[in-house]
Amino acid sequence: MTLKAGLLENNCNTNINTNLKGAKMTESIKCDCESEVVGIFPCSGSANVGIISNQLALELTKAGKGRMLCTAGVGAKIPVQLKNAEGCDRIVVIDGCPMNCASSIFENVQIAIDTHIIVTELGVKKTRDMDIEDSVVAENMEKCLDLF
Repeated sequence: MTLKAGLLENNCNTNINTNLKGAKMTESIKCDCESEVVGIFPCSGSANVGIISNQLALELTKAGKGRMLCTAGVGAKIPVQLKNAEGCDRIVVIDGCPMNCASSIFENVQIAIDTHIIVTELGVKKTRDMDIEDSVVAENMEKCLDLF
């Protein structure tokens, strides 16, 4: 894979925008010949379950299950963010609650979602508590890994 003008280009001609000037890509996004490019888009809402959705996206990225990308940029219809989403072989959206804000963004821009995770359906009760215990993220990470 090579970095060209902010785009990650692999041997299968799949481009992912890195938004990193001059930085090398260290995350494990592989071309189709090795595995699919998975974009992970969390809701990042203000309730505990939104915060958990964001943390799950980070942990899934660290675990090599895909790459966390910018949900807000897709919603704002920023061209490079739309191209990033469209360039994914698989799109995983993690909503915090049944309001489905993140998945609604994809519906509004007419980009299909392959996997839709809702944190409250994993068993987490929605609250306004901003102090998320590591054990809650770890427990729900295991549930998410089962979906990959």
